[in-house]
Amino acid sequence: MADPLSIASSIVGLTGFALQASKVLYQTINNFRSSKRSARELRDEVESLSQVLETLEQVAIEYESELSALKLPLIRCGIACKELSDAIGRCVKHSEGQRSSFRDWTRLQYLGDDITAFRHVLANYKATISIALGGATFRTVAVTTQALHEYKDMISNTTSDLQDRLEDIEDKLKSLSSQEKATVLEQMEEERKSTEHCISICAQVSEYIQQSQTRLKEPGGQMATASRESTVVTGSEQTIAKRMADASLHDCLQKITLTSSQLQEHLVRLKNSVGTQETQKNSNAVVHDVQQIIEEKKGIKQCLEICAEASSRTEVPRVNVFEDVTSLDDSQQMLISTVGDLLNAKKISTGRRSLQILGQVSSDSLYQLSLNHVGSQQSVASQREEDNDRFQIHYGPGQPLQHDQSTQKPVR
Repeated sequence: MADPLSIASSIVGLTGFALQASKVLYQTINNFRSSKRSARELRDEVESLSQVLETLEQVAIEYESELSALKLPLIRCGIACKELSDAIGRCVKHSEGQRSSFRDWTRLQYLGDDITAFRHVLANYKATISIALGGATFRTVAVTTQALHEYKDMISNTTSDLQDRLEDIEDKLKSLSSQEKATVLEQMEEERKSTEHCISICAQVSEYIQQSQTRLKEPGGQMATASRESTVVTGSEQTIAKRMADASLHDCLQKITLTSSQLQEHLVRLKNSVGTQETQKNSNAVVHDVQQIIEEKKGIKQCLEICAEASSRTEVPRVNVFEDVTSLDDSQQMLISTVGDLLNAKKISTGRRSLQILGQVSSDSLYQLSLNHVGSQQSVASQREEDNDRFQIHYGPGQPLQHDQSTQKPVR
């Protein structure tokens, strides 16, 4: 099976991927069971997005080529829903029993954005998909002037929102890049200072031990004691005590020297390496966020291109063409559009005593015209009945004429 996240995939496949991800996200939010307003608004936005994706799925096969520009936005939309769903799932694991964790929800973020900002991201994708749907069917369905104005407003508003989002992404990329470098350098600097401080402590203790050993070797040298009481010891006992103290100090000095050597090696590694394992872990997380934001930036730019193309399409005047239209004698014909487009009529002809109407009228005018037409027909029928009544009064009902089959002449 082909990778659903490839630009080479079909619109149908990518729509299915985004739709499934949005449904999973919706269910995940419900499982979180948060009564917070931000959670409710996000759930409603995801539900609305799913409805638009379902509409797209229904027409994707028929308008595959017209909707090809939606491939990248659909990929980004699906990935965003999936990753936020995973993040919410981790919050649910921290919840206690049937109660949701309010603290986890307030801390929930996606690429550095809070839930409200993420909801706006989904709204932008939803609006872009709606605009692309409208553009794909623009020439094949009847669109009223009011609907066209609303469509233009949607394009304008969505374009503005996407541009704001693009600026946020640009600022975030700069901030994350600086933050990554600052984090690595800061952690390395802290580790370096800590290591140097430990080396300094080892040096001070080592110097103190060496001084103590020197005092022990001096004639009559004694170690300072913590007790203020003087203790009288014999010469042999004093010699044994000195040897024991000197041995202990020597052993301690060796351990301190070894520790100091290890710290020196660690300091050298710090200066020659990128950072500690934790630093590398944090750096990798930042790099992942940067990559995702760059991909979102590409998706936003594609959405802006879709809006720009749709906007240019709405500026082209729609024209209804009437050509080679003919009506016979005593006929009635109407060719009417109520969507407010321009007209282009060529080679129009009509017979005698006929009614022919071509043009653009409003829905109300068409309704009134239909009423007038019905009234006119009723008036004609009434006039005919009145003429028949007058004929019968003057001439009687009359008698049907019959033809002689042999002579083919009328007989009374």
